[in-house]
Amino acid sequence: AITARNCTYDLLQKCGELCISDDRRIFEIPKLLFKCVIFEEEIMKSKVANVLDALLPKYQHKFNARNEHEMDVDDEPNITKEPNFDQHQVVPLLPALLDAICSLSSHAKLSAAKWIAGLVYHMDQE
Repeated sequence: AITARNCTYDLLQKCGELCISDDRRIFEIPKLLFKCVIFEEEIMKSKVANVLDALLPKYQHKFNARNEHEMDVDDEPNITKEPNFDQHQVVPLLPALLDAICSLSSHAKLSAAKWIAGLVYHMDQE
């Protein structure tokens, strides 16, 4: 059963990478994974957290939410790339992040904190 779940989470990672291009359902896989990291057996939680960690940079790239867009280019002060998002796009992900942060699972809390700091904060700094 553990091997099958490992394969499933590997497949969900690939699906998550592919779903990034579908703006209508862009956060469906991360939302599912946050539920999994909350409720999965302890032995599998680190696997789910690793999949969330692997997907985060892909989402950051999609939304230009990394700090690289704030770095100076050719010694000119603070030339930035325009962010590539509407701040409301992240709204469907918020309940899953809240559930993860409030859960008893340390893996879920840490994964949610990484997504909040690495993506949500950059999408809506207010």
